Order: sequence, then structure tokens, then C-alpha cells
Amino acid sequence: MQMCILLCYWANKMMMIICALLFNQVQIFTRDGAFVRKFGATVLQHPRGVTVDFRGRIVVVECKVRLAGKNSSEMTFVC
Repeated sequence: MQMCILLCYWANKMMMIICALLFNQVQIFTRDGAFVRKFGATVLQHPRGVTVDFRGRIVVVECKVRLAGKNSSEMTFVC
């Protein structure tokens, strides 16, 4: 499974924030691996990275690059 993992301080605790690309969601675990919460499965479409800003907000980067051929009306996603 493809994922990106961020170890950081969030909510004043060391946390592991995982951007699970296959499930289009962000999962948060304690440093010891206990599940805290998840979000994004109904909102995220192409997550590719995750970070936490100086205010403690989780920022998710998504990839939505679309390409269309010269003679085609269909667009494809490329990341």
C-alpha cells in the first residue's frame, strides 16, 4: 500500500500522521501505534502528502493534474 508517514507534534503530543493513498484518507496514531482518528475518505480524491502547520492544522496535498489528448474530449488524471 502506498502511503506517506509524518511523525510530528500534534495536539501537544508526538503523533504519527499517515496519508493512506489507497483509501484516500488521513489516519492519526499515537507514537505507540494506538489509533486516534481518521478523516477524508468522503472528501479526498488524490492525496499525495501531509504536513502540520504552525497552528496545528493538518494540511493534505492532493494531485489533480488532468491531461487531454489533441483529438479527445476525455481527460485523464496523471500524478
